Amino acid sequence: AFWIVGTAFAQLAEEYRMWTNSAGKVIEATLVSVDAVTRSVKIRMKDGKEFDVPITSLSPPDMEYARTRYAAMQAAAPADGPAKAAPPRPQVVVLPAAKFKAPAASDYLNGIAKTRPRLIQNAAGWTSIKNQIASTPALTALMNTLKASGEDLLNDPELNRINGEIRGTVSEGSKAIYRMGLLAALHYGDGDLKWKERAVREAILLCDKTNFRDWHPEEAQAVADMVIAVTLAYDWFRDGFNAQQATEIRTFLEQKGVDALIAHLNEEPVPDTAKGAAPGATATAKKADTKGKAKAKPDQGEEAPVGAEQMAMASALLLTAIGFADEAPDLAKKCANEGSKVFGEGIQRFAPGGVWPEGMAAGDAVMDYASMVIQSLRSATGKDLGLSMLEGIPQFGVARLHLYGPSGRPFNYGDSAESAPARPWIATWLCGLHGNPGIPAVAAGAKMAVGSSYFGQAGHYMYYNPHAAGDGTPDSMEFALAGGIAASVRSGWGKEDLYVAVKGGDNRDLHGQLDIGSFVLEAGGVRWGLELGMESDRAPGLEVKPGADRTKRYELFLEGTAGQNTLSFGENQEMDARAGVLLGMATYLAITVRR
Repeated sequence: AFWIVGTAFAQLAEEYRMWTNSAGKVIEATLVSVDAVTRSVKIRMKDGKEFDVPITSLSPPDMEYARTRYAAMQAAAPADGPAKAAPPRPQVVVLPAAKFKAPAASDYLNGIAKTRPRLIQNAAGWTSIKNQIASTPALTALMNTLKASGEDLLNDPELNRINGEIRGTVSEGSKAIYRMGLLAALHYGDGDLKWKERAVREAILLCDKTNFRDWHPEEAQAVADMVIAVTLAYDWFRDGFNAQQATEIRTFLEQKGVDALIAHLNEEPVPDTAKGAAPGATATAKKADTKGKAKAKPDQGEEAPVGAEQMAMASALLLTAIGFADEAPDLAKKCANEGSKVFGEGIQRFAPGGVWPEGMAAGDAVMDYASMVIQSLRSATGKDLGLSMLEGIPQFGVARLHLYGPSGRPFNYGDSAESAPARPWIATWLCGLHGNPGIPAVAAGAKMAVGSSYFGQAGHYMYYNPHAAGDGTPDSMEFALAGGIAASVRSGWGKEDLYVAVKGGDNRDLHGQLDIGSFVLEAGGVRWGLELGMESDRAPGLEVKPGADRTKRYELFLEGTAGQNTLSFGENQEMDARAGVLLGMATYLAITVRR
């Protein structure tokens, strides 16, 4: 069948013809692309409207035409030379958040293909990318970088549990995600058996109680990352595990990972089975640490909005549900039931403008986790429940483009660190859905360190698509978020250009700072106006439940007005102040404050 070879965008002149589906409906359109992952073709009518049509609904003559036309499109694609301009952005129909109904648990489990691999890419998707390597210089260079990084990994020991407290996002789990992503890209793209052998060995040791007595069950972020890494490994390298190994992995995953995450989400004690204990010792139940992380249930009857860490946990559970729907249906249902309670609510926080309220770095992280779930739904079922077009998701790529400065650093307003690692591969993924908003073509970077976290350049590989393969053209050098939350202007898109970004916002946000009017300034490749970022999450008074007194939080220097790059009149801004940023003609930014 022609569709298993991948996605290609037309390099030939448009050729309109009459298309007939299996129901007999006829329309005039041109073939735009073939998508291996969703098993569909994209066609465009003369009025510019585009439609994704399941291949199975095409008439036999249309199937044969698409097969022939697709081959011609591949032959016409440029094989070398500098990056071309990205294809025109497709028309995107955004689903308003007001009309969005959060998917139920059963929605995530319906229609899952009982084949592997199915997470992030199915067999057709991996084959599609591999088939483009020889004719695509950027992919060739990227694969060479991945191979060099992989060789270093082969010479490094497998991961083992590090004793002590996990601080920040770097953990054995985040490193395991990097390793599994890298080894999968090499396994499916290069084919040498050594990559699979190492991945299988690594996954077995992640679930070996002598190597990992537990996955740091009190640290929800670390557990979520480990659950994701093991679930991906199980799916991508399933035929490398024998029956006993597969059973042990599923059992360890549920006890050490899934059950701990569910406890955190529900603010319940982490079960003893999630904890490792020294010989002769007895584990003692302890309430899950929910400080600023899991959903608060205060006496006032209010609830804190879904936070970034909750989205990581919910994404890990939903990925597990999709990955084990056939082999462990009870586990899958349990994961879907708990993950769906959070994910559908949380994903709406990107609306309306595409910015996560907790800051740019947190938004990158949340979108990284969400992309794994959404893309896995697409590869496993051929649909994504409307999540990819939900208000805020199509806008995210544009907002991200404008709220990162020429230096590559984010506008780190709120509880967001300037030095927090970005996850640029999510921009590659978004390009494939909504077109390229203006980012440069994907290019291979330097060899990655063996201690890297998350997908890195393997993410660019597994999400590679024609829109990310070309240079995008931004619509404007000015940008303002809906509601005036933030705005930016720049003199150009070079690394030396002038850049200013200013924050408005709402001081009522529990995770916000009293930072209305805060700004960053870059020129000549240097960030001159700085936002100091976030306070330590261990600082006393930082975490506040809804309805509680926030005075102590804003006595902390980095949370109060004195610690912001904004005007201060000797005292903190009012905690209920709101402001919008007015953008005008690339010449000025103005703040309008309202109470």
